[in-house]
Amino acid sequence: MRAGWISIAVLALAGGLLVKIMLPVVQEDAQRKLAQLGRRGSDAQIVLLDAWYRQHGRWPATLAQAGGSAELYEPEYDAHAQLAWDAGKAELTLPVGKGQLRRHATLSASGIPQWDCHASGLLPQAQRWHLDCTLQ
Repeated sequence: MRAGWISIAVLALAGGLLVKIMLPVVQEDAQRKLAQLGRRGSDAQIVLLDAWYRQHGRWPATLAQAGGSAELYEPEYDAHAQLAWDAGKAELTLPVGKGQLRRHATLSASGIPQWDCHASGLLPQAQRWHLDCTLQ
């Protein structure tokens, strides 16, 4: 009987250690995939927003008005993400874990939108994710 309890305790300890080791890896993988999806998805929306701006001389009120969608989906790993568009700031944002990915447009001297990318509050490993964003 005592050997049974010891076996259960050893299994519980091993399971706890496995979770402690694997949980950060799984969390990083999920956040990386979401950030990369947001980067690719925002690139696609920027094409539509730029076209709208050049045609109308102002930003659309919504992504849908420009022919886009706030909903992002990656079937390869079944990831969903929701972009937010703020026409007043000319800014796309995507929550990523406890942080966010932000794409902001400024107008060049000739009136052409120039987009930058900033990521803040992401895991320290984000510098390896090839987001081509300024990490803060």
